[in-house]
Amino acid sequence: MTVQGAAVPTAPAPSVALPDDGRRPPPAWATVAARFVPGVLLIAFLIWFGLAQQTDRVWISLGVDAVATAIAVVGVNVLLGYTGLLSLGHYSFFVFGGFVGAIWAVQDWGVNPWLGFGIALLAGMVLGAVLALACCHLRGFYLTVVTLGFALISAPIAQAASGLFNGLTPRQVEQPLDMQPIFDHLDLKNLQIAANKYLIGLYWIGAALLLFSVYMTWNLVHSRYGRGFKAIRESELAAGASGVPTYWYKVVAFALSAGLVSMAGVIAAQNTLNVGVSDGAAMVGNSFKYVVEAFTGGLGTLAGPVIGAFTFTMGFGIDIGGKTITQRLGTAVALFDAALVVAVALVAPEGVVGNLKRIGAWVTRAYSGAARPTPVASDAMQRPTPRAATRSGDGSAAVLEARGLVRRFGGLAAIDHVDVSIAPGTVHALIGPNGSGKSTFINLITGIYRADEGRVLLHGRDIGRMRPSHRSRLGVARTFQTCLIWRRMTVLENVKVGTHGRNGRRWSATRIAVGVFLTLALGIWFHAAGDTDLVPAFLVALAFAAASVSDLGIALLVPRFLRFDEQRTADRAWGLLHFVGLAERGRDRAGALPFVDQRRLEIARALASDPDVLLLDEPAAGMHPNDVHQLTELIRRIRDAGITVLLIEHHMDLVMELSDTVTVLDFGCVIAEGTPAEVRTDPKVIEAYLGVGAESEATEEGVST
Repeated sequence: MTVQGAAVPTAPAPSVALPDDGRRPPPAWATVAARFVPGVLLIAFLIWFGLAQQTDRVWISLGVDAVATAIAVVGVNVLLGYTGLLSLGHYSFFVFGGFVGAIWAVQDWGVNPWLGFGIALLAGMVLGAVLALACCHLRGFYLTVVTLGFALISAPIAQAASGLFNGLTPRQVEQPLDMQPIFDHLDLKNLQIAANKYLIGLYWIGAALLLFSVYMTWNLVHSRYGRGFKAIRESELAAGASGVPTYWYKVVAFALSAGLVSMAGVIAAQNTLNVGVSDGAAMVGNSFKYVVEAFTGGLGTLAGPVIGAFTFTMGFGIDIGGKTITQRLGTAVALFDAALVVAVALVAPEGVVGNLKRIGAWVTRAYSGAARPTPVASDAMQRPTPRAATRSGDGSAAVLEARGLVRRFGGLAAIDHVDVSIAPGTVHALIGPNGSGKSTFINLITGIYRADEGRVLLHGRDIGRMRPSHRSRLGVARTFQTCLIWRRMTVLENVKVGTHGRNGRRWSATRIAVGVFLTLALGIWFHAAGDTDLVPAFLVALAFAAASVSDLGIALLVPRFLRFDEQRTADRAWGLLHFVGLAERGRDRAGALPFVDQRRLEIARALASDPDVLLLDEPAAGMHPNDVHQLTELIRRIRDAGITVLLIEHHMDLVMELSDTVTVLDFGCVIAEGTPAEVRTDPKVIEAYLGVGAESEATEEGVST
């Protein structure tokens, strides 16, 4: 039996060798080229530019500005492109990084100037985290307004703390980087190269830091953090229900973004040899410029921010008649940026790189076919697994209980002292007329709403005050009445996010030992080779070591092929896609799936958390009768695997066929509970569905809706 052309197997699906039309999938070399050629081109361009323009002071200076701006825009892209949070105050972090990495750490704390980049990165992350902790509970417009205010108060803060910032007057960098060691091996007979030595060295440092920033972002995108960021971008509600701690992940994204921008500020400070806070309008304008460059290049892509930054910096820095384009635009620069955003949004809403990727995908489908062999998952990976060993009818205690739940909206009680007890390994249906409180009840169970009264117990543990992500990690998974999938992510990535609560790393003796070793090694190196005082050297080393062995540090620094948990996550995701019959669509965008398959994807994502209880909120809504029959078989297989199912549904045939117990709600109260046979003939249920006096019209086939 098929669902809109996709087979629904009851056994492991076979590998797919060729697409249906006989076209061969892309060759391996094409896949490798698509992945690595952009990085190779970036490296080649940076090397070519550094060698070709080292005799031209104007262009090498523009190159330094470009790499600094590119690092900052890469940081903005982490926040806006991947997490979906718009900040209009990131230029403040750029200025802060210049102060802390080029002036305070060096002149006030006695740290070697070469350590300023790392110090700015960590200090920017700390400042970004502090700001995020205060505002990341806000969403959308309100979060943007807070960041706007952060940029506007930068000038008053600089004036109030004039000893640190020197007011609005730039403060000089008194100890610039020593470039001599970089050029000791070169013959500087060329006077132009000798004159530009400092800028040339700064360019190569900036280029290396840019490549490092892109490398970290690439690792991040292919980690659980990156998937969590993208899930928040598209649906924070679904992300939380899938185990992503949304508030803390937004804090992490904000901190990492601020850290990269701060590190870029050190390059700019070493370039101009001064750092100064501008007035509020300039701070906001420069922050908006980062957004424009990221948007133009392509939000949510690796290459887009780099292309946008280089295009704007070098393009606007071209000298025409003794003045650069930026100088000629003058105060109209902001107006030009805004007009460009509107034009790009209309013509190429996915940016330069986004549209190139779309064209590449179209060419691949047209000439090669889009399919690649589907990985074959083991039987163990294809089998849904509850966290607690539950069996149908084993007589054990309830897996999930609601005791005296009350939820009011204004003066209306949507749920009024509801008691429900769900036996393990069963299908427990929750039915009732529209507006009876079914979805409110499931939102109370999963933490979307907080109960005004009553308790929610999972295996006897009160989870009523926990966040949705915490409940997911304990074994409560759900789907939504309105299908919530992350449409811009692939089908496989959607299911990977579902494993989020099961794949966290724990601190181990090995990680602690590595951290101690890094602290000692870096501390000795910073003190001896870096000519830094002992205490600052070891404090900086401790900060670097702790950051490196943290979950985020591992995600940023360790390549994907060395993270074995990523391979286990992929194997599990492929297995569950086989289980629901979507393995052949695993590499497709989730938004391209037909409606029925989107429902199956939601179920696969929920199963990926290995739940004890799976809550299905009207999964058959909008389905053809044949699709409903296949859904019935899928739910039966889930129950047979030992997972308890709480089913909210209006299709009475499905409810009566599957359910072990049925609870009926009406006006927020339980009016009946029992087996399907008992409930279908209950006078209160018949009255609730068909109205007063309808008992005599009820047939032996039960209540239909």
